[in-house]
Amino acid sequence: MWSLLEIILKLCFYLSFVTVIGAIAARTLSDEPNYKQWLVKVTRLAALLGGGTVITHFFIAVGSFNEDGFGGMFDGEMALMLWQSSVGDSVLLRGLGFGLLVLMSVLLASKKLSMVVGLAGAVLIASSFMLVGHTSELSWLARVAIVAHVLALSLWAGTLLPLLRMRHCLSPAQCHQAMMRYGEQAIFVIAILLISGVLLVTQLVDFEQDLSNNYNLLLLIKVSLVIAMLGLGARNKLRLVPQLITSANNAKHRLSRAISIEACLALVILSLSAVFTTILGPS
Repeated sequence: MWSLLEIILKLCFYLSFVTVIGAIAARTLSDEPNYKQWLVKVTRLAALLGGGTVITHFFIAVGSFNEDGFGGMFDGEMALMLWQSSVGDSVLLRGLGFGLLVLMSVLLASKKLSMVVGLAGAVLIASSFMLVGHTSELSWLARVAIVAHVLALSLWAGTLLPLLRMRHCLSPAQCHQAMMRYGEQAIFVIAILLISGVLLVTQLVDFEQDLSNNYNLLLLIKVSLVIAMLGLGARNKLRLVPQLITSANNAKHRLSRAISIEACLALVILSLSAVFTTILGPS
């Protein structure tokens, strides 16, 4: 029961963080007022939900360690013990990070200041992944890689929802311009995602041992889904985005459908990641 609750809350945390990062990144794609206002609302809501998820997950962890029913979630002694561990450090970083992201959504008068505050919040949350999970016992290079991997994945997957929203807020010409800009940015993001991912796999998986355990099989599925997302993204960039100029309405519909499929694949990847860090390990 506790493991299932942890997986669900981790997935909610991942979704909140990915959504916030995507909304922040999407602010660079278009200056259309209604679209940017929608992005601010999404940022604020996702950051608030993320902060609530972090707090709830901490008490779930307390209950899981205590093994005394739901009442064990509020055991002060156990909560203090966890708070003084790396779990508490990660909760602190994530709470501060989401707090800064909420503050960012308020600081609309100063674009530069709001972006600095948002970047600081994103880095704090991403850095928390160094403290928990399998990478907490790896080298500093691997820990830096997990931070880069988390940020790159969040930028890539998190921007999918704002891209879908463009269909309702922007004209075909504006969509084309925004998608072209996104395609240019995505090249660097995907490069970081792949390099950091390969580094993490080499650190976590022992290729001299049996590779057929559950962790490695799920990892293979995750890699396959990422490859599928890359394929869809390449198709969007090379075929569908150029068609926004020549056959606007049909192209917008096909592009939205392709991005929706990408978003579903991203959801599965995040779900697998929640399972990885809860009930499975590399060994």
